[in-house]
Amino acid sequence: MVIAEDDPIAPLGVLGKFAKEFDSGAGYSVPQFKVGVIDGAFQDSESLIKLANLPGKDVLLGQLLGVLVAPSYGLVGTLKGNLEKLVYILSTKAEGGE
Repeated sequence: MVIAEDDPIAPLGVLGKFAKEFDSGAGYSVPQFKVGVIDGAFQDSESLIKLANLPGKDVLLGQLLGVLVAPSYGLVGTLKGNLEKLVYILSTKAEGGE
């Protein structure tokens, strides 16, 4: 039985990692997921295993932020490229080249 207050997924990740690491059939009992209640919702063992394989909350928030910011980086890169072309053309004209 595991009880968590702040992040209910973090203990699942730790237990899942522990079970994978020590599940070698060495003659001792490795904890297994049976059932659980996470944020008031009943979860079976399959759901708990899937939740245990998720990255941590901070990693997921970082990935979300990356997805949200990526289009603006693309726009900045495109505009920067066009400005660099304009500066190159203007400097070539200023030097008298064609």
